[in-house]
Amino acid sequence: MSRLDRKTFDHELERLQRELVIQQQSIREQGQRVVVIFEGRDAAGKGGVIKRINERLNTGHRPQRKKTFRPTEHPTEAEQERIPYEKPDTE
Repeated sequence: MSRLDRKTFDHELERLQRELVIQQQSIREQGQRVVVIFEGRDAAGKGGVIKRINERLNTGHRPQRKKTFRPTEHPTEAEQERIPYEKPDTE
């Protein structure tokens, strides 16, 4: 996977944010629930994303939402061997 130039990145980010808003509206209208699982290597930014989501859920003008954050254990050696950390072949 190659790195995106800034203009392409900004365009794609905006497109994905619009898509997320549409999904949020649909979920809200249908009264659905959402489970979000973050998986990734250490220092991959998961904590920052979770912090931002938590801040948005704790706004004072909205009813309290039920949320649970549960960290998982580090993978065992056998599990680590199965996790594909290498970039996929593009050939």
